Amino acid sequence: MKIGIIGAMQKEIETIKDNLDWLGVKTRKKMAFFTGNLNNVEIVIGTCYEGKVNSAIYTQEMLRNFDDIDLILNVGVAGAIDKDLNVYDFVVSTKTVEFDSDITALKYDLGYVFGVNNVYVKSNENLSNILYEAAKSVGNAKKGVIATSDMFVSKDETKKMLRNKFNALAADMESGSIAHTCYMNDVDFCSLRVISDTGNEDEYKLFVDNAAKQIYKVIDKFTSLLSKN
Repeated sequence: MKIGIIGAMQKEIETIKDNLDWLGVKTRKKMAFFTGNLNNVEIVIGTCYEGKVNSAIYTQEMLRNFDDIDLILNVGVAGAIDKDLNVYDFVVSTKTVEFDSDITALKYDLGYVFGVNNVYVKSNENLSNILYEAAKSVGNAKKGVIATSDMFVSKDETKKMLRNKFNALAADMESGSIAHTCYMNDVDFCSLRVISDTGNEDEYKLFVDNAAKQIYKVIDKFTSLLSKN
């Protein structure tokens, strides 16, 4: 299996990258793709920068330059929406929603996206389950909906809406757009998020670095499980 791993920030992927058995690097204009192996699983990894457009462009370029990728795995930090989640807990996607897609004036549900023709994009069930088992071996973990938009979700009313409307566990700025891109390319997708905050900017600044370091532990276990299958 060959996995593409995408983080929005360098700190979200640097520990994984530093632990790869290196094969090389490929650049494409303003984008870099690093290749290597982890637990005998082929990895392509890189940074897309924050936001839906950046992450969609980077995902498409990764898939175009490495057309044998089987799974795109989005990793990074996220804000908690579920009230039971705490800093450093993990969330594994079962599906994603781009909740800032609003064409309700045309009688579509909030989050509906043309092309996908649905509100949600489902993650690969089998791979999500394996990733969930890996996350549980490292710390507290939940699996469910990750909500994406081009905003830092901090308002209580927004978090309440995401819980009530989508049953969302966490909010970020990339999972939904990367899932969307994978759907259009018929490539499996899953997202691993570690909670860095509960919607508070000061809390985010305090915990984001250590939260990001937790990601490698899960990916190391995940690739180890994949190599045994």
